Amino acid sequence: MRLKVVSIAPEMLKSNLPRHLCDANYKGGLGKLEGCFERGLGDMAGIESICFMPLYKEDWHNRDIVFDYRKELGEPWRTVSTYVDGTEYPVSAWDLSQNSQKSFGIASPAFEVLYVSDRKRRLIMELVYGQAVPKFLKEIGFRPDVFWPNESHTAFTLPYARQDPFFGDFATLFTIHTPEEAGLEKFYGERYESLDLPKGYLDTFVHNGVIDLARAAMIFSDTVNAVSREHGDVTRRMFPEYAEKITHVTNGTDIRFWRNPHLAHHAGYGSSVSDDALMHAHTLMREQSLRFVEDRTGAKLDPAKPVAWFVRRFAQYKNLHPFLSPILSAVCADRGTRIATEFGELAGLGMQVVGAGRAPETDRECMWWMQDFGRVASNGLRGSFAFMPDYRLDILLAGVQGADLWIVTPEPGREACGTSDRDAAHNGIPSVASCTGGMKEWMTEFNANSYEGNGFFINPYNPRTLYEKMRTFSDLWYAWREHGDQAYVRLKQNVLQASPALDIRPALAEYEKLFWNMIAKKHERR
Repeated sequence: MRLKVVSIAPEMLKSNLPRHLCDANYKGGLGKLEGCFERGLGDMAGIESICFMPLYKEDWHNRDIVFDYRKELGEPWRTVSTYVDGTEYPVSAWDLSQNSQKSFGIASPAFEVLYVSDRKRRLIMELVYGQAVPKFLKEIGFRPDVFWPNESHTAFTLPYARQDPFFGDFATLFTIHTPEEAGLEKFYGERYESLDLPKGYLDTFVHNGVIDLARAAMIFSDTVNAVSREHGDVTRRMFPEYAEKITHVTNGTDIRFWRNPHLAHHAGYGSSVSDDALMHAHTLMREQSLRFVEDRTGAKLDPAKPVAWFVRRFAQYKNLHPFLSPILSAVCADRGTRIATEFGELAGLGMQVVGAGRAPETDRECMWWMQDFGRVASNGLRGSFAFMPDYRLDILLAGVQGADLWIVTPEPGREACGTSDRDAAHNGIPSVASCTGGMKEWMTEFNANSYEGNGFFINPYNPRTLYEKMRTFSDLWYAWREHGDQAYVRLKQNVLQASPALDIRPALAEYEKLFWNMIAKKHERR
């Protein structure tokens, strides 16, 4: 028997969409992860699944770009009607299946832009999505054993499915992807009596006069899972009344998608590759990424110096600007020089840094980060620091496949798991990272004497520690390049050895166990 599962997400990096549509329909780690889920589910012999994602009509990078999905993708497979507060919203579905995985993208006039800031319009969008997914499942004739809503934005799918006899007594797994408010959807001051929810479900969504989707999803669910061990602990503290329901499955990412083709040629999707093949593959990809940076920014970086990268959806808790800006001039200065910083004089590390990121229009602090990084790249550190005020797939691939070092700096306890460190690991690229989330489950501190370990933790958590760990990396890199020292090569091999366990497929095997456990418990109660 194959278990039938429907995965529902508010965003997805859908790799078989045209690139401009792909980039418009995910905004960060959640969308990247959902794309990995979709590709990995097709390899799960015990699961028959369907994935749903919204297709937004405006590009969140540039609101002046408006998509016509009929022109882009042809005529839709089906169109259904939904209603909110008496207004009809048609919703059309396109079959976006790839390989053996069934997937649908659905578009509506209500789906304005990913995470639209107007709260009323966002509420309407999520109600429309909640009605549409069960309608399309009925059109397909797919009766899931498990509904799998990802993040609270998808919670409205559950009452609409529950009230329909077609779906019967299904199990529900709710995956919560962040402890931050952005993922814990609440609506204040909206007229909740106009939600038009199926009878009997209003009280589940309205708590103390607030529409609370995360709480509702937990009430509906048989099991709730966080996305790392630490995130599970954080979630239980945040929602003690549902603590018995809460477990965790630590994220993985799709090794087959994120691994650079030169390395895949030698290692396939495992971890066994000779030192020479590993370094040759990295050299080829590194050259490509440097050309990419030059094409995008005009900055011609020096291939004889190590390059650290970051590519992030900017959020204040990720702390990139507060951690990098005080030390960046020293990191990028030539070796043998001394640079005045707020920490006193620091030795130049002879490194280069490439960064990319985009902030929400409503986050003035992170918008200023973008401006300041751009100013420094254009003036003070031109030629050693390059910055792209953008967040797109081609930038992500250039970074996680071609960097020498990956930088991840979120505030401890606030990063649910992280995904980019795993993407980099699939290419044998070490990270300097906060000791938090999923990173502290797989990374261990590298020891240049024993050759043990696979990364560098920013612990204690401050910019000076980040500088010191980058200094350690710089010393390893130059010792390898100038003297043939093998510590750097061993570090890369250690990272690569961890890669298969960070793939999406081991994570999905854990999800499959959760699905079956929920089904078994339902049968016991009957």
